Amino acid sequence: MTPHPLICFDLGGIVIRHCRSWQEGCAAAGLPFDPERSPDHPRHAAVRQDLVHRLTCGALDPEGFVRALAGLTDGRMSEADARLVHERWITGEYPGVGQLIEELNAAGVRTSCLSNTDAVHWAWMERHSPAFRSIRIRHASHLLGMAKPDPRIFARFAERVGAGPADIVLFDDLQPNVDAAHAAGWRAYRIDHLGCTATQLRQIMSKIGLPIRQSDR
Repeated sequence: MTPHPLICFDLGGIVIRHCRSWQEGCAAAGLPFDPERSPDHPRHAAVRQDLVHRLTCGALDPEGFVRALAGLTDGRMSEADARLVHERWITGEYPGVGQLIEELNAAGVRTSCLSNTDAVHWAWMERHSPAFRSIRIRHASHLLGMAKPDPRIFARFAERVGAGPADIVLFDDLQPNVDAAHAAGWRAYRIDHLGCTATQLRQIMSKIGLPIRQSDR
């Protein structure tokens, strides 16, 4: 057993800020929002959920995803607009998390991520997110071919990183993922994406004995 657990971050809602609705996505893309043109419309909910799942598992490429989203609106939304919203879905980093990751790295704590994402958003993070690039071990659903909370992804991740389940600590903003990680034998904590994620992370990490400074909030 290693002196410290392997720290595993979810990305969206922990490290990376992203839109939570099509209305937010349209705002980020500078497009007007029309509920009748939205893939978020209740009549599309089941199909859109399936499309997102297939995208994040790598079974549907981003262009196919964009075409399918536009198709849901029966021509009310163009593929170009759907693509722009998808490209602008990530809005930046949560403040302070990058510094925390660097502290963990400097203290010899292994840092990793396991994220439900796709090739477009993965490439955005590689180009634009210093916090993402600071994470030493990076895994994603579209690369592993499965997504949280599928129990198989937790076993696959543990195998890839060479760690026992009890040696992995996950921070995620979605309760189903936290519950699935617990069921896999991991230690897992839910972080509220509406609050200061860095402060929440520091508070939990200090309680479990990781070598980071105390939060001053």
